[in-house]
Amino acid sequence: MSPPFKLLLIDSDPIFRLGICAALEREGDFQVIAQADTLAMAREQLGREMPDLAVLELGLSGWEAFKREYPNLPILLLAAPSSAPELLAAKMVGFEGYCPKGTGIPLLIKALRQVAMGETYWLLPGLQLLQPPRPSTWLVRWRQSGIRQIEESLVEVKQELKNAVSPWERLFCRGRKRELLAARWLVQRLLPVEGIIVIQKQEEVVDPVQLVPSDSSVPTLRLQGDPWTETLAQIRSGLENHSGIALEIDILKESKQRELLYLVVNLVRDTLAELRYLEVTPSELEERIPGILRNLWQNGTIQFLSKNYPTEGYDAKNFAIIDTILQDARIVKEEILDKIPFVREIFAYFLFSEPLVIDNVPYRCEAPEAKERAAILLDNLLLQIANGVMQEILNSLVAVEEIKYSLLQKDFRSSREIARFRNNIAWRYGQDQYYWEPKEIFESKYRLFRFQENKIKTVFIYSSRQEELEQLKGIPWGVTIALELTDAMAPRMKSIIAFVGSGLVYLLTQVIGKGIGLIGRGILQGIGSSLQDSKKDN
Repeated sequence: MSPPFKLLLIDSDPIFRLGICAALEREGDFQVIAQADTLAMAREQLGREMPDLAVLELGLSGWEAFKREYPNLPILLLAAPSSAPELLAAKMVGFEGYCPKGTGIPLLIKALRQVAMGETYWLLPGLQLLQPPRPSTWLVRWRQSGIRQIEESLVEVKQELKNAVSPWERLFCRGRKRELLAARWLVQRLLPVEGIIVIQKQEEVVDPVQLVPSDSSVPTLRLQGDPWTETLAQIRSGLENHSGIALEIDILKESKQRELLYLVVNLVRDTLAELRYLEVTPSELEERIPGILRNLWQNGTIQFLSKNYPTEGYDAKNFAIIDTILQDARIVKEEILDKIPFVREIFAYFLFSEPLVIDNVPYRCEAPEAKERAAILLDNLLLQIANGVMQEILNSLVAVEEIKYSLLQKDFRSSREIARFRNNIAWRYGQDQYYWEPKEIFESKYRLFRFQENKIKTVFIYSSRQEELEQLKGIPWGVTIALELTDAMAPRMKSIIAFVGSGLVYLLTQVIGKGIGLIGRGILQGIGSSLQDSKKDN
């Protein structure tokens, strides 16, 4: 038998890598010699040992340059279903094949064998031939010339940025760099490229999660300490709400809860990839956070509805849904998005490997404490965005029969149960606004939601909230005063009650009790004397 093909697996999703490795272990043709979640790690591995082929996640920052750097390495792109222009660009760069994530194992093995043997394999659901119109030669040359000029200008700007002395020079160079990156992106996306892709029709598509073997011990993945690994493993394991707090996603079927959370995970990761591509600085990140959260919520709502409440074309119903989402953005922003804590910290952790501060002590990103805290912050972010998506559906579309039957649990399909559920959610927000939030601000802690032991639970973490405490007004401020009075009076009242109680005990036992005992003894003695006298008389 010929030796197995050596394979390098490059994918940012650890659960997906686990599933691919488990599937390939059952085949004798392939041996996964290394895994990498970034292209930098892949380059390090290629410096140690060159594989026969590689599987690369389409969309990782710098994927086009990676292929140009290793033109002789056969690479199969494996990612979520992608657009035709993106596939055309990948074909022109020189990639040997593409399969969407979710492709059945037999087809995936077939594609890997074909690419490993020097052939090409391009797979797209439902299409047999993709042949874009041939653009004009002068337009293709214009595109190539424009990209080349932009690349040359980028090299010059990066050199100027290194040599810049004054803050104004650095600010100017950074601005030019952002403009050039945006121009390159527009040229690559808008101007056509020359090429034809022949695509075979996909025969089988399955849920990517099914690639993980059913007998694998998913909870043990938490021992690895990677936040994405922990979160994905817990979402897959169980989503029963044990927090004691009503959440919007509780009304969903468990499969739809999982689908929504996977969707939010992908959106967050795509956002991180986009921020890396735009080379956002730590100082710029703070300003972008409100817009990032709003985009995550809006895109999540539209994509989740498009999968579960399809509309044909861009008809009036479609526009009405999108218009409702845009109108309700302010409400969701104020009630949910603005109240998600540590958003900047978790994005900076993933983008810049910034340390996480825990109990006023900064922990480097590789530390177990930082990874554990990052997992908590990530879980809370995902759950809150998912709750925001469901709040919009509860407010606007829950009465639609298609929504009821496709999304909701059986117990929540009647109008009465839906109204009861919405009232519980509204009551919870009222309690949070007027009692729990001021109480947590006063106690310098945050209540976060996280996935733990196949359940959704709450966890409290310490953080100074003095600035928020000083801004409280009205009823929330009154709650803090009442709590302070309770703290001030409770020990004294306990002392007074204890003193009065001990006095009552002494009075009842030592004074009244002894008096009653003496009286009772006298009565008994009197009765005894009377009995003796009566005997003498007889």
